[in-house]
Amino acid sequence: VPVMKYMQASPSASGTEQEGEFRSHNHAIFTIRRCSTLSALEKERTGREKQICQDLTTILFTKIAHYFNPEIKVAALKVPPRTTYSDCACQWEFKLER
Repeated sequence: VPVMKYMQASPSASGTEQEGEFRSHNHAIFTIRRCSTLSALEKERTGREKQICQDLTTILFTKIAHYFNPEIKVAALKVPPRTTYSDCACQWEFKLER
């Protein structure tokens, strides 16, 4: 739970519309509905969203989660490139399996 509260209050959250769904004390889904970075990358049309949104964000979110507990697993559920623009920008699972 603390990692999700951090994700929602983080300064990097500016420019995004996001929500956290707490499925249990050890399992949460973090969804970014709108992301200004992704919008800019999509306007570029160079394909950099894979590098930024998949590769780098996975590393970043894992490092943040491991600050709170090194056993938290982070998994990308939905990441760009998007197949539809009515969908979320990205969606991540944070899970502590005991």
